[in-house]
Amino acid sequence: MEFNFIKMLATASKGVGTPHGIGDDAVKYGDGVIAKDIMVEGVHFTCLESLQSIVNRLFISNISDIAAVGGLAGGYSALLAVAIPDYVNKVELAEAICAAATRFDVDIIGGDTTSSKGGLFLSLTIIGKAGNYFIGRDGAKVGDNVYLSRPVGMAKYELERFGRYQQERLPERLLGEEFGRTGEVSACIDISDGLGRDLSHIASASGVKIMIDRELLVNLGRQTPPLHIDCIVSSGEEYALAFTLDKVINGACLIGKVCSGSGVWLDDVEVSDRGYEHI
Repeated sequence: MEFNFIKMLATASKGVGTPHGIGDDAVKYGDGVIAKDIMVEGVHFTCLESLQSIVNRLFISNISDIAAVGGLAGGYSALLAVAIPDYVNKVELAEAICAAATRFDVDIIGGDTTSSKGGLFLSLTIIGKAGNYFIGRDGAKVGDNVYLSRPVGMAKYELERFGRYQQERLPERLLGEEFGRTGEVSACIDISDGLGRDLSHIASASGVKIMIDRELLVNLGRQTPPLHIDCIVSSGEEYALAFTLDKVINGACLIGKVCSGSGVWLDDVEVSDRGYEHI
């Protein structure tokens, strides 16, 4: 539903100044890259989570999107919008936003505020600097290897076990910047909605099939505690980078291969829809 809605909005895009159009993690505009994310109470978080954690995740999700397209790892500017219900402490919220802006090197240059008769709503638009190469979702080629920058799955485990995230997952800023500097990666996306669903965006945009190797995922699941494969395939808000490359590299987790066809497959089971939709 969420992604069909995005496809419908694509008809409103004229593509002026944005040669890659709608569909990537961030949009290239001139020499910059722009990302936008929102956090809505009851959808992205509950009252069990601290304001600082909520705000941090808002900043992290945007910065991760910039990393996924090869943007530079710092020097961000941002526009912030908040709708605040009466029960939220405005001083604590402002302090959380300022702390996150300082921590992640983000200069808040404008935005808007209003009251909310529902829950807390936050929207952040981050403007970063483009690398030498813009890494989209549409460049994966048959024969490429599929990698993860680090193991995934613990976010879903924590959410189901404790009702909230226990540890913070930081964006791969330096790795994304390296991808944008070298241009060696053929396609890239950050794992925000789940490995199956996010890889399906690369498969669809590139017109290919992605085959995930079960044994490689089993090895990824040998964490503490051990994780079930479904947890690895569908865990969102991981912010690891999934990318395709036409050679073998060290320091990343090989998980599969790009083949002819369509969709994302784990053996003979399609997992393109494994993950989270927000509407």
